[in-house]
Amino acid sequence: MKPTRWLLLPLLLAAGGASAELSAEQLQRYRADLDSLAAELPKRHANLFHTTPAAEFEREVDNLRSRLPQLDEAEALIGLVHLSTLARDGHTALFLLPFPGGPAVPGIRQLPIQFHAFDDGLRVIAADRAHADLLGATLTGVGDLSVDELRRRIVELVPQDNAMGRAEYVAWYTAIPEVLHAVGAAPHMDRVALHLAGRREPAVLAPMHEAPDAGWATRLVTLPGPREHWIGAGDGARTPRWLRDTAKPYWHERDADGLVYAQINLMRDAGPQSFAEFATTVLKQVPNDETARLVLDLRFNRGGDGDLIWPMIYGLIRHEAVNQPGRLFVITGRRTFSAAQMFANALEQHTKAVFVGEPTGSSPNHYGEVGQIRLPGSGLTAIYSQYFYQHHPADRRPWIPPHLAAPLTYDDLARGHDPAMAAIAGFTPPPNAVALLQPKLDAGDVAGALRDFTAGTAAWRNPWRNLFEVELNDYGYTLLGAKRLTDAIAVFDLAAHLYPESANAWDSLGEAQALNGDRARAVYCYARSLRLNPDNAHGADQLDALLGH
Repeated sequence: MKPTRWLLLPLLLAAGGASAELSAEQLQRYRADLDSLAAELPKRHANLFHTTPAAEFEREVDNLRSRLPQLDEAEALIGLVHLSTLARDGHTALFLLPFPGGPAVPGIRQLPIQFHAFDDGLRVIAADRAHADLLGATLTGVGDLSVDELRRRIVELVPQDNAMGRAEYVAWYTAIPEVLHAVGAAPHMDRVALHLAGRREPAVLAPMHEAPDAGWATRLVTLPGPREHWIGAGDGARTPRWLRDTAKPYWHERDADGLVYAQINLMRDAGPQSFAEFATTVLKQVPNDETARLVLDLRFNRGGDGDLIWPMIYGLIRHEAVNQPGRLFVITGRRTFSAAQMFANALEQHTKAVFVGEPTGSSPNHYGEVGQIRLPGSGLTAIYSQYFYQHHPADRRPWIPPHLAAPLTYDDLARGHDPAMAAIAGFTPPPNAVALLQPKLDAGDVAGALRDFTAGTAAWRNPWRNLFEVELNDYGYTLLGAKRLTDAIAVFDLAAHLYPESANAWDSLGEAQALNGDRARAVYCYARSLRLNPDNAHGADQLDALLGH
């Protein structure tokens, strides 16, 4: 991993563009903070150098120390933020947004808009009334930076376990002028030029008078200040159930058709019931017959106490009527994190739940259990991971992916539509891959078999889960065993192109191509498999044999 060069550069050289350098007193405070962070993080973190080598961390410390006299206060603070996030986990950071019940971070402001990362880009989902015309606009750049370059730089400043967490926090940090200034996008923090799709001239925004608040932690659409001072996507629509009570720790209701919906936003004993009592109440509402249906919504659950999950897990295991595919659903998303990730792990392992929505915002195996370091100069608090939580030693997944992909779109938000509940309402079991392919393969029509498979699985396209990979791989080997080499290659090739990041899919295709005598294609497939999984000993041996090593 290369050092982040943008912190090495004097960013603000235009006349009148740079803010004032640190005073002697400020410089002393930031040096004290830097020394504390550099000394304490390696000692206290469970394994600070699990991703970033110690030498790189030390190099970044030395670089920031030498640059401090030339930086302004925003750049110095963001330099400390960057140093903390070199841990590359979601629980280690000098966080720029206030936690619930905590104070705002001194010197950090917010532009009068909020972004959210959708599949089609960073879009404005809230704005003050003076900038109501920006609602729904797609960001293409800030200052002289394209949105892609801006993302690349801001990613270096956010806590992250995976790409879902990165998307969540990059959207928030893109509305912080001090961040935009430090990464070279906003020479003047009081006048930030946003480039938006479809607009010839940039929108020039000044920071809000209100400091950022903790609304980011419990709400999807939010800005600081009184609600009547800003507008949000969906203001003209009926508030959907999933956005109605996100500040409550947990709550549930039963629909007229018998479906029980339970939103669990915090893993703490909070409110009138303990979480164990809440689990008992919810499960009693679920019929003990074929009409049983339960939805557990974890989309706003950023964590808490992972030990509290077990009454719900044990209750679901015992409730045989609801613990069935198509009756038990779990909705996850980019905010499903920490103890909520542990909850999702247990639901995946011990129940027959169908997961819906987006991938979780954490990894099944992850660093966590927050500790705190109070920095002596600024009084700011850095957080760090004290433990490594290992769900399974062989689980290298970055997240738990949904079976049913239901990502939120801007149109969903504006219309008050819940794509996850819509997917649940229309749920049918996934088709059988072999049943789609076999009839025409048996008739000698390979092209027709592939067309039938494509049409039959269209509703189950999923960018995050390889739903049909195992079935296709097993069927390919069945065809190999039956000496139907051409059909086997077609099936393995289908799997490899549906799931190009699967090392196993390319390994299987390589084996079939080798049996077919196509050395060049076999070499390509094995080499691609090894790029994806260098530990693939079988692929390495086969590639060596094909190359005559």
